[in-house]
Amino acid sequence: MALTREVLEELLDKKLAPLQASLDFLNEKYDIILKKVSDQEVKVKELSKENSRLHSEVGLLRSTLSNQGKWLNDLEQYGRRECLEIRGIPEVKGEDTSQIACQVANLIGVKLSRQDISTSHRIKPKNSTAKFPPSIIVKFTSRDKRDETYKARGRLRELSTHNVPGLDRFKSNSIYLSVSRMSSKQEKHDGTAWYNDNHRVSSRFKEKPTKNEFQEKTKSPHTLPHLEHQFAR
Repeated sequence: MALTREVLEELLDKKLAPLQASLDFLNEKYDIILKKVSDQEVKVKELSKENSRLHSEVGLLRSTLSNQGKWLNDLEQYGRRECLEIRGIPEVKGEDTSQIACQVANLIGVKLSRQDISTSHRIKPKNSTAKFPPSIIVKFTSRDKRDETYKARGRLRELSTHNVPGLDRFKSNSIYLSVSRMSSKQEKHDGTAWYNDNHRVSSRFKEKPTKNEFQEKTKSPHTLPHLEHQFAR
């Protein structure tokens, strides 16, 4: 039987039908994948923007934290302006560090009473194997009395712990009187301190900062609550 054009087209359509179905299926899947890729590109752009924003915020927070750390350090140093550190005094159980401070001051010709001392305590050693007794920190109620005591420190060269009442039973130690300040490692890291090698130096502020000044310098809308009482009114 002779094949007509119509018959050939019908046979060809039957042969190509599975291939066409496969192509349609692939096209459908391609469209789905293309949509997913497009959606992912949108999400990637959004995440990229979010990442940039968070990166900027982290940078700002780091800067704010650094500024706050420096200012907190200055505040701490400001609070230590009325303090002196006594070194070389043997530690005795149940001791009265304020009484010891008065005794040391009296030895160098300074009339110091308990009313002149705000508070005093030992500095805990960093480790239990320390060769020297822990220092005594004394905070004075008057800056003038603190300065008077500090200026008389040179007289300690002629004295030892045996001159302090009640300490003559211990090994004789030299007594040292110095300004209470941060460790040299901290000072080198921060670069600011109220005192350096027993001399007052410049700092970021010469007077106690107000709350507004602190917030402005740290560029933060908030101030640490537990520090508010330290600011000048």
